[in-house]
Amino acid sequence: MTRTITTEKGMATIEIKNKRTRDIIFSYTKDENNVDLHEANLHEADLHEADLHEADLHGANLHGANLHGANLCKANLHGANLHEANLYRANLYKANLYRANLYRANLCKADLHEANLHEANLYRANLREANLCKADLCKADLHEANLHEANLYRANLYKADLHEADLHGADLHEADLHGADLYKANLHEANLHEANLYGTIGNMREVCSLQIEDFPITFTKDVLQIGCKNYTHEQWRAFTDAEIDSMHSQALSFWKKWKDHIFKTVELKYGERK
Repeated sequence: MTRTITTEKGMATIEIKNKRTRDIIFSYTKDENNVDLHEANLHEADLHEADLHEADLHGANLHGANLHGANLCKANLHGANLHEANLYRANLYKANLYRANLYRANLCKADLHEANLHEANLYRANLREANLCKADLCKADLHEANLHEANLYRANLYKADLHEADLHGADLHEADLHGADLYKANLHEANLHEANLYGTIGNMREVCSLQIEDFPITFTKDVLQIGCKNYTHEQWRAFTDAEIDSMHSQALSFWKKWKDHIFKTVELKYGERK
């Protein structure tokens, strides 16, 4: 937790305590009229296991700070600089990291469940085994990020840059990958069950993409998404003309013209499915 103590000459000191021992591990002095940690300079500060639950760190400089195991649950880190910060096993549940700079930050095994990472810079960040369940990663820069075995269940990855990201074994079940860039991403053993792949740029290994007329098409070895409709290959093959026609005003004419070509493309990639 943080505690504010008023001192002489209109100044105040903010004390940050260890979340377990309650010892004071860091203090920061500011004008008493602005005693939160907004825009504080905590460059390379040792905040190991600090209790910063709901702290206002909007715009704070935490470049290289040690936040290993820190409690940042519901903290406001909007626009904060966490470049190369150590957040190993940190609790960032529902934290606001909107547009935060997390370039090369260590977030291995961090809890980012429902965190706001909208437009955050996570270029080359280490998110190995991180919990990003239901996190908002809309338009986040995850270029070359390590997401090996990360939990991205129901995460919002709309237009996220996952170019060359390592998603080996990641759980993307029901994740929204609408418009995401997966070019050269490693998706080996990733769980893409019921993920929204609309307009996704595939890595052309586990996820392939193409455009035919007005419809973006994305497919894996198990599912095929045409426009916003996502079903297994077997389900697509079994649909009646009436069911296809109900999907879109142009769906049936498109389907009759291109379905054989689409299935042939899938078969050439993954082999004929029985």
